[in-house]
Amino acid sequence: MPLPQLLELETHDHRQLPEEKGIYALIDKLDEVVYFGQGDIKKRVNAHKIDKLNFNKIQYSFVDNQDDRDFWESSLIDNFRKERGRLPYYNKQNGNNYSKHLESKEKSENLNLVA
Repeated sequence: MPLPQLLELETHDHRQLPEEKGIYALIDKLDEVVYFGQGDIKKRVNAHKIDKLNFNKIQYSFVDNQDDRDFWESSLIDNFRKERGRLPYYNKQNGNNYSKHLESKEKSENLNLVA
């Protein structure tokens, strides 16, 4: 998987976000990441606005592939946790979707080999 330039795009206006899939970081007025996420960027960020998450800047990257999005989201959250000893304020899990996906895929492949 090629290493993309992560979170290279930025806006302060969630209405300006593209209707594309990718990864994103929500950043508060102190320039602290409060949430890492992935999926349809505009829909997901608009949902966070409705849920009243407090942020004023969005950094994002386009990533089409679901496995790649899971990987990068998990990596960003894990790196944040290692550096700061905690998760971003609004992330409730450790972002290990990619590891869970690989484990599930591996189990499924093993079951197919047994059958």
